[in-house]
Amino acid sequence: MSNQDELILYLCENIKMGLSSTTKIIKILKNKDNKIKKVLESYIKTYEHYLKMAKNLKQKYNVKTTKNKFMQKLMANTMMEEEIKRDNSDSKIANILIRGFTMGEIDLEKRIKDFVNNLDKKEKSDILDLTKELHAFNKNSIVELKNYL
Repeated sequence: MSNQDELILYLCENIKMGLSSTTKIIKILKNKDNKIKKVLESYIKTYEHYLKMAKNLKQKYNVKTTKNKFMQKLMANTMMEEEIKRDNSDSKIANILIRGFTMGEIDLEKRIKDFVNNLDKKEKSDILDLTKELHAFNKNSIVELKNYL
């Protein structure tokens, strides 16, 4: 599998995981009065936008889907759900999200460097652009969520 195909698949999985987790938190908070809900709703819209872009790249470059990471998502969502059931404060939710964004930010930074270092002339900058945009979203979200700690 090419460097660009791997990055596109990673983007799809990363975005799906963020969308799934954020949607799950919103469902858990449905009847609660958390101030952080508006931020989460904006994240869902952003993730939906990025997922559409990633799927377009996947189609444009004819990238075939690999294994579904269902178990990984299930475990992450279950652990997150248990944490929120114990403490559904805005501070706790911000803490959970910051951990997720930080892991994503570190991984995206590494993948950007790897992609640039191994850039093939056939590989396109639109893939790198989306990766950098998602990386910036992670960094900005961390800063925004710190207000809730």
